[in-house]
Formats: sequence, C-alpha cells, structure tokens
Amino acid sequence: PTEQGLERRALLRDTWMQAQNKSSPFALQGEDRHSAVVWFYIERNTESPASMVPVEEEGRLHGDILIVNPVDEKADSVDTLGALTRWVRVAYHERFEFVLLVEDDTFVSL
Repeated sequence: PTEQGLERRALLRDTWMQAQNKSSPFALQGEDRHSAVVWFYIERNTESPASMVPVEEEGRLHGDILIVNPVDEKADSVDTLGALTRWVRVAYHERFEFVLLVEDDTFVSL
C-alpha cells in the first residue's frame, strides 16, 4: 500500500464512481446509470503491518477494499485470478454479468 495508491483510489471515488452512486448529486439518471460494484484489491503487507493501518481505515470508511494475504511466491497471476473469481462468485452468488479486473495503472473507457 502506497500513498499513490490512496490518491488513485480517492480520485476514482471522486470522479467516475460518483456517476454510478445513486446518492451522489453527480449520479447519472435512469438507464444511463449501470449497476456496478467496485472493489479495490490490495495485498496485505506482512513485512510492515503498520503500513496497513491507513488502508484498513480507508476500507472501513468506504467499504470497497478487499485486503488479501500475499500470494505464495511460487503462485502466478492465474492462481490469483482464480482466487478472485471464486471470491466474486461466492460473494455475489453469480448475480453479475461480467467481472473486470484491472491494475491500478490501467485506463478503462466504458
């Protein structure tokens, strides 16, 4: 977890995520708004537990952070993707049309 990550998540919450938030004054109306759920996936820093305190507080405040234990060094991104896919399926009981997993340096145009 880094200060840059905190700033990026805040930027997303303050911009395009507002358009999907029904309680926001900036929310898109009616059919222009799509149902979307955003989770920020953050790997727990086991070497510096104190660095996780701000992330945990941010998660409690916004309710959109999924903190996971570090993946075994031998595991690869396929294992991580599989674990996230299983989590989404269990958490949302298959009530979703698609899942989009992106890195924090990715630009997505919907």
